[in-house]
Amino acid sequence: MLLFRYADEGSVLVLDDCDSILFDEISLNLLKAALDSGKKRMISWKAESSALRREGIPEKFEFRGSIIFITNLKFDKTKGKIKDHLEAIMSRCHYLDLTMDTMRERILRVKQIVADGMLKDYKIDQEGEDEIVNFMQKNSGRLREVSLRMVTKLADLYKMNPNRWQSLAESTCIKR
Repeated sequence: MLLFRYADEGSVLVLDDCDSILFDEISLNLLKAALDSGKKRMISWKAESSALRREGIPEKFEFRGSIIFITNLKFDKTKGKIKDHLEAIMSRCHYLDLTMDTMRERILRVKQIVADGMLKDYKIDQEGEDEIVNFMQKNSGRLREVSLRMVTKLADLYKMNPNRWQSLAESTCIKR
């Protein structure tokens, strides 16, 4: 269990792209206990678990570490049963929404990351990088997505054929 492994003060547990725990009641309750604002954050479970016992994880322990949870789920926009749980989590921690909601924000982020060397391993010259970014900007409303993944898709096409990559991109990356 990760909470036990990172329970010591100064330890930081980073949970990235694991939204499924937010839809599991037991996981949510353990997470809420780990994020509790009390002086002692005790983690415990009542269910029998021979697997946890074999790993040497006690049925109860104090969590003194920190947690960073990275998700694409907007906690403050959820509905249904999960909403109450996520509100409880948000009240126990700092919540930072880094979502880029507008096309302008996404394109600016793409430009920044590409300028910072995202395509260095592709060994594409500056002119090629500019072509890729300009293609994304020009076609932002028609692309299947405007994301850093799309940048790599376009760079792959550029590397395959620097003279025809745009027609390949029209066929594979543009919505019909």
